Amino acid sequence: MRRATYAFALAFGLAFGACQDAGLLTTLEDPVDSGPGSLADTSTPDDLEDADTNADAGPVDVPDGGGPVDAARDTSTGPVTAFTGAPAYQAANGASARNAKHAFGGANPTNPAKQACFSCHKNGGPGPIFLFAGTVFKEEAGTNPAPGVEIRVRTNAGGARIVRSDGDGNFYLKPAAGDPATPWQAGARNATVVQLMKDNVTDGNCNGCHVGGGGTAFIHLP
Repeated sequence: MRRATYAFALAFGLAFGACQDAGLLTTLEDPVDSGPGSLADTSTPDDLEDADTNADAGPVDVPDGGGPVDAARDTSTGPVTAFTGAPAYQAANGASARNAKHAFGGANPTNPAKQACFSCHKNGGPGPIFLFAGTVFKEEAGTNPAPGVEIRVRTNAGGARIVRSDGDGNFYLKPAAGDPATPWQAGARNATVVQLMKDNVTDGNCNGCHVGGGGTAFIHLP
């Protein structure tokens, strides 16, 4: 019995060594602990690597925090809106839009609230391209920013994108593969209120239209 066991071990050892020599075996490394999940990746993209850090809104060198392309098709028979088929509201702020390159003057030049984002964030512009962007407030006058608001655009076919406003009420979303094509249904919501655009939109430069002061009112949720 001992001789048989010894012969088997010797044969196994020789076979194992031959596999190693032939490169047929690989060594499994310990998996990398990526930490707990979050709503937004905290890596630093190239297009925001020069961004500054603000004590109120936190670091800005993060992606936009928007949700992935939602290609699900809704099967409900009721009225279709921007939030048809959307998951439940989540109370969370989006990534900060503050950036040292946002030199608009005033007491806080890094805050781009009320600025027409597509003046820079467009094809050929100095900033990264955005799919849509703007600012949302707590009242029509546009005085107090509304953080943690979900903004969603959706096509009649059901494809959608969603993003959340940051601590200054600003929101922005970068293009991704499979983005829903315009025209969109658009809307904004918090935990208790939903505001919907009356007409479909074809332009994601929200602050270019929502200028207040006698024009189209600022985006707002009471």
